[in-house]
Amino acid sequence: MPHGRPEAERVYWLSAAELEALFASLAELEARHDIDIQPDFDDANESDYLVALPLLKRFSKRGAFFVPTDRIDQPGFLTSRQIRHLAQEGMILGSHGTDHVPWTELSNNELSRQLRHSKRVLENLTGNQVKGAAAPHGLWSPRVVGQVLAAGYERLHTCGERPCEQYGMLNHRLVVRRGDDVGAVISKKLQILRRVAHKAKDLHDRLFVTAA
Repeated sequence: MPHGRPEAERVYWLSAAELEALFASLAELEARHDIDIQPDFDDANESDYLVALPLLKRFSKRGAFFVPTDRIDQPGFLTSRQIRHLAQEGMILGSHGTDHVPWTELSNNELSRQLRHSKRVLENLTGNQVKGAAAPHGLWSPRVVGQVLAAGYERLHTCGERPCEQYGMLNHRLVVRRGDDVGAVISKKLQILRRVAHKAKDLHDRLFVTAA
């Protein structure tokens, strides 16, 4: 269990062996469903660097790490040095806000502050432009989308099967929980997302699916 994390989050934590098995299955799943699967990691836990990065390199995968920037250099979380090294290894760094509070609960001013501040911190650390943000707890609204765009991001990562409609910048994520049959989860998710994509004229023909 990661340092200082709520017991309720245990279901979202895969062991190193489970994560390795997941990575080993990705190539087969990508070929079977004609999709690209990008592993995503939220919350900036130190296991992102100690466990996930070596596996990503071994399986030649490029991962994305979404960081609540107030956690940087705190016990149990990513350090500034580790974040810079993730970027140097070709990984994607994105914003998860500053303190992991749901963005739907924040005022426009506070949400704008968090989005802009976290973007600036990560860009200063890595030297790379930060284009993506992941909504804490996967929660979003049209207001949140507008604030994310206004802060200079190009893509918002979310959870759930809520229709994208005009929000072509949304990327619906597939959340893997401990004990999941990943193949079955992906098949079910794609059935839903393909129905959504049929209605969303601004989505690409090839779906982009992320596993977290």
